[in-house]
Amino acid sequence: MIELTKNLYRTVKSLDECKTRRKENAFKAEGTKCVLDTLGHFTLRYLFATYEWLETHSQQVKRLSGIGTVVKVTRNDLSRMSSLTTPSDVIAVYEIPKREPEFSNLSHGLILALDTIQDPGNLGTIIRVADWFGVREILCSAETADCFSPKVIQSTMGSISRVKLYYGNLPDMISKTKAPAVYGTFLDGESISEAKIGED
Repeated sequence: MIELTKNLYRTVKSLDECKTRRKENAFKAEGTKCVLDTLGHFTLRYLFATYEWLETHSQQVKRLSGIGTVVKVTRNDLSRMSSLTTPSDVIAVYEIPKREPEFSNLSHGLILALDTIQDPGNLGTIIRVADWFGVREILCSAETADCFSPKVIQSTMGSISRVKLYYGNLPDMISKTKAPAVYGTFLDGESISEAKIGED
């Protein structure tokens, strides 16, 4: 274990900002459920936790040996680094994965495409619902909110570990999937419960 330094504290706190996440190639997850759901799915850099949390979750922490650095901190330390109104007892800092879609593989399953979803909370909820329906890939326009922002991570409630998001030119990405059918949703569209999906 190492001690929390001022530079480390500032870096973790500033991961709230997109420019810092890009510079550090890192994001943070907060709260016991979110951290336990994401451990093992992303490369861990740091785990900041109180003594009590580390004692309670000693088995999970033991499995981190050689994977990331555990930093024992106080609740006050976590409060200062947290993005939450009510800070939890643990914060994990992960590396942002480098993802390039393999379009030939994407054509075999259900894919969700998002165009300019800018509210982080909404994006997190969409990721969570997609996970529930078994959607594993989401294509996003470049204007869509950053899926690794703290608000999105928190809203996904761990689903970010099971759903991969790809950003780019949406029409180009959709065409490259060679999907047999593409359906769009609109506010004034036909109800999905009444639509004849898959029928000519």
